[in-house]
Amino acid sequence: MRSTPEWIAKHDDEAIPPRVRVRVFGNGICAKCGRQLLPGKWACDHVIALANGGQHREANLQPLCNSPCHSGKTARDVAIKSKTYHMRAKAIGVSARKGPGIQSRGFGKSSPQNSASRPVERRS
Repeated sequence: MRSTPEWIAKHDDEAIPPRVRVRVFGNGICAKCGRQLLPGKWACDHVIALANGGQHREANLQPLCNSPCHSGKTARDVAIKSKTYHMRAKAIGVSARKGPGIQSRGFGKSSPQNSASRPVERRS
């Protein structure tokens, strides 16, 4: 049983409070690669990304070093979200527009210039 109640955000945009970040930091080891985390060089990451249905709560947070662990995991999370979206769109019959979009008429051809802007001086 926890002596401190678990932090659960009221909405997904709520910032993680410093007291929760301290608890997530724990012993200062990256949850992915096991390296020692340096102050200011780590990120509080969601185990299951919010974009992929994860919850914004303390139990879904882990400490990751900024590079390469956090940046790599974020890229994978975005790829999973994109794949999920496209699979769902295909399943319900929504597809991306194929072919060229609406094309404009373009600019009309200008008439040929009949005279110069000033009279032409002929040399004899």
